[in-house]
Amino acid sequence: MGFLKRLFGKGESMPQPAPTVEEEIAEKNQEEDRAAYLALVRLLSQENERAAQGMLYAFDEPELFLKQYQEMFANWFSNEMTVEELAAYPIWELFCYVLYDEGYLGITDWKSEAEDFIYYAEKTVKKYDMQLDYSKITDKEEMAPEFFEQLKQALPTELALLDIDIDSDSYQLTVIPVEKAAAVRELTERIGGKINWY
Repeated sequence: MGFLKRLFGKGESMPQPAPTVEEEIAEKNQEEDRAAYLALVRLLSQENERAAQGMLYAFDEPELFLKQYQEMFANWFSNEMTVEELAAYPIWELFCYVLYDEGYLGITDWKSEAEDFIYYAEKTVKKYDMQLDYSKITDKEEMAPEFFEQLKQALPTELALLDIDIDSDSYQLTVIPVEKAAAVRELTERIGGKINWY
């Protein structure tokens, strides 16, 4: 016992090695990513606190993220998702799920009818106390580039239409006030995400 005390000090914990430059950079980058994701979620969800909390859980506490969005995942996946599986998900994708569950994003397969996209767009537009102009949408069945142009024309001029690209065959559609579009672009670039604007 006395030998260990003389060797390592008076029962104090061993000093931890100083972080390497790479570790410091990685930690700083992670903090910047967290801040950017949080700001992006707030911009796209009208400062929705539940969405912001979900985003923090996605970074730090996947078990709490699962608990918060358990019903959504149960509806989407036949098998119950584990914390380990969730922790392996790209944050960019979890970011979409947060917005979807709070009603600020429509996630629809590319094979879906255009009506599905109109439904999600209408729900999101209503959150801004605005309405779609249905007279601008003539093709409500087939998904085509023309449809997105029509949907864009149907939006109030104060709103911009965008798709969050998660490198899949689905669309993650939402709207944002035009005055906030530049901030969304800047944060997306900082994170390394991709958004398609219409």
